[in-house]
Amino acid sequence: MRRPPSHHGRDHTTTGPFGAQMRVAMTSRSYILSFAFVVSTSLLMAGCAGSDRSIRGDATQASRHSQPVEQPRMPNPVNYFEIPVTDMARAMQFYQRVLLVDFELTQIDGHPMALFPYDKNAPGITGALASGESYRPGRQGVRIYFTVTDIDATLRRAVEAGGQVLYPKTSIGEHGHVAEFEDSEGNCIAIRTPAQDV
Repeated sequence: MRRPPSHHGRDHTTTGPFGAQMRVAMTSRSYILSFAFVVSTSLLMAGCAGSDRSIRGDATQASRHSQPVEQPRMPNPVNYFEIPVTDMARAMQFYQRVLLVDFELTQIDGHPMALFPYDKNAPGITGALASGESYRPGRQGVRIYFTVTDIDATLRRAVEAGGQVLYPKTSIGEHGHVAEFEDSEGNCIAIRTPAQDV
């Protein structure tokens, strides 16, 4: 007697001389397909994980390379100054009388400049008198200190050259003495004498 085909569970074969073999074959095939699916899924997940690690590694590496490299710090970063002037000839004459210096007259970027003397083998920095639209003399702003050997004599020369004393000679203890005067252009200029020279 033939058994009607089963539509429940895993048995979708018919009876007969080859029924048992067909059921075994179908069952084996199901296991093989299931195993193949598990293996494929595992490989796919492993591949994704590997790609993710690779991406994270690349991102970390890129982040390390993108970090700014710290530049060495300069021990003495200030190395140049410019004093704004309105009348270059008048200003040069004033500073020649007060500081007893000579200038080198030149042009830098289209602006008249009178360069202070500079000795690379001596301590200190150098600068220039500068004239131009962006150079506006005044008492406010940056205060420049010139080292002098005699504050009293320097202040006298400043007054004789047409300037005025803004801050009289004052002791700053172990650091010497300081004073301030107004130059021919209206700038406030400071001078200092080290303690050992007083």
